[in-house]
Amino acid sequence: MTSHTLARFDASKEMRQDCAFCRIVSGDASAFVVYEDDKNLAFLDILPLRRGHTLVVPKKHVQQISHLEPDQAASLSKALVNTTKAVAKALNDERLQIVTNQVYAQIVPHVSRDHTSHRPPSDAF
Repeated sequence: MTSHTLARFDASKEMRQDCAFCRIVSGDASAFVVYEDDKNLAFLDILPLRRGHTLVVPKKHVQQISHLEPDQAASLSKALVNTTKAVAKALNDERLQIVTNQVYAQIVPHVSRDHTSHRPPSDAF
């Protein structure tokens, strides 16, 4: 997604109907939820890169991680820890890769702070 496309999104809104993650948060789109608290939601990616590919997002629409308030970032980090534990337990394997994208490789203009996915032992990095 190019920067001129990203510019049309207003990051100040609570929810956006043109945001796939906001539609999942609001219940307008379905997802397999792995973790949820009052401020965050974690769900399996519909086009997973690897087994266990899970997205952890704030429920409030925030376009980039650098736009998060400190309390939002702390809450999202706690959600990541809980989600990582759940994914590791479900996969019976703690070898996970945690990735954060900002603008670069960010398909949906909503903070998807962390992509948690299984990292097989044969996968050289």
